[in-house]
Amino acid sequence: MQKIKEVWGKTKLPLFIILMMLGTWGWTTFAFLFPPMYQENQKVWSDHLKRQSERIEIKDGKEVEAKAETSMQVNPKEEREAADNPSPPSGIEEILRKVRILESSGGKNDSCLTKGMVNGYGFMQSTFHWRCYKSHEEVKTLVAEWYQDKFKKGYTLEESLCYYNRGIKTNDCEYAKNFIAIK
Repeated sequence: MQKIKEVWGKTKLPLFIILMMLGTWGWTTFAFLFPPMYQENQKVWSDHLKRQSERIEIKDGKEVEAKAETSMQVNPKEEREAADNPSPPSGIEEILRKVRILESSGGKNDSCLTKGMVNGYGFMQSTFHWRCYKSHEEVKTLVAEWYQDKFKKGYTLEESLCYYNRGIKTNDCEYAKNFIAIK
Protein backbone atom coordinates (compact mmCIF):
# COMPACT_ATOMS: atom_id res chain seq x y z
CA MET A 1 0.00 0.00 0.00
CA GLN A 2 2.88 2.32 0.83
CA LYS A 3 4.38 1.63 -2.61
CA ILE A 4 1.12 2.65 -4.35
CA LYS A 5 1.01 5.95 -2.41
CA GLU A 6 4.60 6.74 -3.44
CA VAL A 7 3.93 6.01 -7.14
CA TRP A 8 0.64 7.94 -7.07
CA GLY A 9 2.30 10.94 -5.42
CA LYS A 10 4.97 11.05 -8.14
CA THR A 11 2.60 10.52 -11.12
CA LYS A 12 -0.33 12.68 -10.06
CA LEU A 13 0.99 15.94 -11.53
CA PRO A 14 2.33 14.47 -14.83
CA LEU A 15 -0.94 12.54 -15.31
CA PHE A 16 -2.95 15.72 -14.70
CA ILE A 17 -0.81 17.64 -17.23
CA ILE A 18 -1.21 14.89 -19.85
CA LEU A 19 -5.00 14.83 -19.37
CA MET A 20 -5.17 18.63 -19.65
CA MET A 21 -3.10 18.55 -22.86
CA LEU A 22 -5.36 15.85 -24.36
CA GLY A 23 -8.46 17.82 -23.38
CA THR A 24 -7.07 21.02 -24.88
CA TRP A 25 -6.08 19.18 -28.06
CA GLY A 26 -9.55 17.62 -28.31
CA TRP A 27 -11.40 20.91 -27.89
CA THR A 28 -9.08 22.70 -30.31
CA THR A 29 -9.59 19.99 -32.93
CA PHE A 30 -13.36 20.15 -32.41
CA ALA A 31 -13.34 23.96 -32.74
CA PHE A 32 -11.54 23.76 -36.09
CA LEU A 33 -13.48 20.82 -37.53
CA PHE A 34 -17.02 21.60 -36.42
CA PRO A 35 -17.72 24.85 -38.37
CA PRO A 36 -16.88 23.35 -41.80
CA MET A 37 -18.96 20.25 -40.98
CA TYR A 38 -21.85 22.48 -39.87
CA GLN A 39 -21.60 24.61 -43.02
CA GLU A 40 -21.56 21.51 -45.22
CA ASN A 41 -24.62 20.17 -43.40
CA GLN A 42 -26.45 23.47 -43.93
CA LYS A 43 -25.57 23.46 -47.65
CA VAL A 44 -26.75 19.88 -48.11
CA TRP A 45 -29.98 20.64 -46.26
CA SER A 46 -30.69 23.84 -48.22
CA ASP A 47 -29.98 22.04 -51.52
CA HIS A 48 -32.39 19.30 -50.49
CA LEU A 49 -35.08 21.86 -49.68
CA LYS A 50 -34.46 23.67 -52.94
CA ARG A 51 -34.93 20.49 -54.96
CA GLN A 52 -37.97 19.56 -52.91
CA SER A 53 -39.70 22.93 -53.11
CA GLU A 54 -38.82 23.84 -56.69
CA ARG A 55 -39.45 20.37 -58.06
CA ILE A 56 -35.90 19.91 -59.32
CA GLU A 57 -34.59 16.45 -60.11
CA ILE A 58 -31.01 15.30 -60.47
CA LYS A 59 -30.23 13.27 -63.58
CA ASP A 60 -26.71 12.24 -64.50
CA GLY A 61 -25.32 14.55 -61.80
CA LYS A 62 -27.06 17.64 -63.21
CA GLU A 63 -30.11 19.49 -61.88
CA VAL A 64 -33.11 19.40 -64.22
CA GLU A 65 -36.55 20.89 -63.63
CA ALA A 66 -39.17 18.20 -63.26
CA LYS A 67 -41.83 18.22 -65.95
CA ALA A 68 -45.44 18.27 -64.88
CA GLU A 69 -47.54 15.32 -65.92
CA THR A 70 -50.01 16.18 -68.63
CA SER A 71 -52.56 13.47 -68.03
CA MET A 72 -54.58 13.28 -64.85
CA GLN A 73 -55.54 9.78 -63.83
CA VAL A 74 -57.95 9.40 -60.95
CA ASN A 75 -57.40 6.45 -58.69
CA PRO A 76 -60.74 5.12 -57.37
CA LYS A 77 -59.19 4.53 -53.92
CA GLU A 78 -57.97 8.15 -53.75
CA GLU A 79 -61.41 9.32 -54.87
CA ARG A 80 -63.06 7.39 -52.01
CA GLU A 81 -60.51 8.74 -49.50
CA ALA A 82 -61.17 12.28 -50.68
CA ALA A 83 -64.90 11.72 -50.12
CA ASP A 84 -64.19 10.32 -46.63
CA ASN A 85 -61.92 13.25 -45.69
CA PRO A 86 -63.67 16.40 -46.84
CA SER A 87 -61.70 19.63 -47.00
CA PRO A 88 -61.80 21.84 -43.92
CA PRO A 89 -64.97 23.79 -43.30
CA SER A 90 -63.63 27.25 -44.08
CA GLY A 91 -61.94 26.28 -47.38
CA ILE A 92 -58.28 26.40 -48.36
CA GLU A 93 -58.38 30.03 -49.55
CA GLU A 94 -59.66 31.16 -46.16
CA ILE A 95 -56.97 29.10 -44.40
CA LEU A 96 -54.26 30.64 -46.57
CA ARG A 97 -55.56 34.14 -45.90
CA LYS A 98 -55.51 33.63 -42.13
CA VAL A 99 -52.11 31.90 -42.12
CA ARG A 100 -50.65 34.84 -44.05
CA ILE A 101 -52.13 37.23 -41.49
CA LEU A 102 -50.62 35.24 -38.62
CA GLU A 103 -47.22 34.80 -40.24
CA SER A 104 -46.57 38.23 -41.75
CA SER A 105 -49.52 40.50 -40.96
CA GLY A 106 -50.91 39.87 -44.42
CA GLY A 107 -47.52 40.27 -46.15
CA LYS A 108 -46.58 43.55 -44.46
CA ASN A 109 -43.80 41.97 -42.40
CA ASP A 110 -42.39 39.60 -45.01
CA SER A 111 -38.61 39.55 -44.48
CA CYS A 112 -38.10 38.08 -47.96
CA LEU A 113 -39.14 41.40 -49.51
CA THR A 114 -35.72 42.82 -48.64
CA LYS A 115 -34.23 40.19 -51.00
CA GLY A 116 -36.67 41.03 -53.77
CA MET A 117 -38.57 37.79 -53.15
CA VAL A 118 -41.65 36.77 -51.15
CA ASN A 119 -42.92 34.30 -48.61
CA GLY A 120 -45.49 35.82 -46.26
CA TYR A 121 -46.70 32.40 -45.10
CA GLY A 122 -43.70 31.42 -42.99
CA PHE A 123 -43.39 28.35 -45.22
CA MET A 124 -40.03 26.55 -44.89
CA GLN A 125 -38.75 29.20 -42.50
CA SER A 126 -37.16 28.30 -39.17
CA THR A 127 -33.90 28.67 -37.29
CA PHE A 128 -32.31 26.14 -39.68
CA HIS A 129 -33.35 27.60 -43.03
CA TRP A 130 -35.07 30.68 -44.40
CA ARG A 131 -36.73 30.04 -47.74
CA CYS A 132 -37.91 32.83 -50.03
CA TYR A 133 -39.78 32.40 -53.33
CA LYS A 134 -39.92 34.14 -56.68
CA SER A 135 -43.66 34.83 -56.64
CA HIS A 136 -46.59 34.98 -54.27
CA GLU A 137 -48.45 32.37 -56.33
CA GLU A 138 -45.56 29.91 -56.05
CA VAL A 139 -45.47 29.96 -52.25
CA LYS A 140 -49.26 30.09 -52.01
CA THR A 141 -49.53 26.92 -54.11
CA LEU A 142 -46.93 25.12 -51.99
CA VAL A 143 -48.69 26.05 -48.74
CA ALA A 144 -52.07 25.00 -50.16
CA GLU A 145 -50.59 21.64 -51.22
CA TRP A 146 -49.04 21.22 -47.76
CA TYR A 147 -52.39 21.75 -46.01
CA GLN A 148 -54.29 19.56 -48.49
CA ASP A 149 -51.76 16.77 -47.91
CA LYS A 150 -52.29 17.00 -44.13
CA PHE A 151 -56.09 16.90 -44.55
CA LYS A 152 -55.78 13.80 -46.78
CA LYS A 153 -53.73 12.17 -44.01
CA GLY A 154 -56.62 12.77 -41.60
CA TYR A 155 -55.31 15.80 -39.70
CA THR A 156 -57.94 18.15 -38.33
CA LEU A 157 -57.67 21.86 -39.04
CA GLU A 158 -56.30 22.52 -35.54
CA GLU A 159 -53.77 19.66 -35.80
CA SER A 160 -52.53 20.85 -39.17
CA LEU A 161 -52.19 24.45 -37.91
CA CYS A 162 -50.20 23.36 -34.84
CA TYR A 163 -48.03 21.07 -36.95
CA TYR A 164 -47.41 23.87 -39.47
CA ASN A 165 -46.34 26.29 -36.77
CA ARG A 166 -44.66 24.11 -34.15
CA GLY A 167 -43.93 20.80 -35.89
CA ILE A 168 -46.01 18.98 -33.29
CA LYS A 169 -49.27 17.20 -34.08
CA THR A 170 -51.63 18.51 -31.42
CA ASN A 171 -54.98 20.24 -31.55
CA ASP A 172 -54.29 22.64 -28.68
CA CYS A 173 -51.75 25.36 -29.45
CA GLU A 174 -51.71 29.14 -29.34
CA TYR A 175 -51.35 29.35 -33.12
CA ALA A 176 -54.62 27.47 -33.72
CA LYS A 177 -56.40 29.64 -31.14
CA ASN A 178 -55.13 32.82 -32.83
CA PHE A 179 -56.18 31.41 -36.22
CA ILE A 180 -59.74 30.81 -35.02
CA ALA A 181 -59.91 34.31 -33.52
CA ILE A 182 -59.23 35.98 -36.90
CA LYS A 183 -62.42 37.12 -38.63
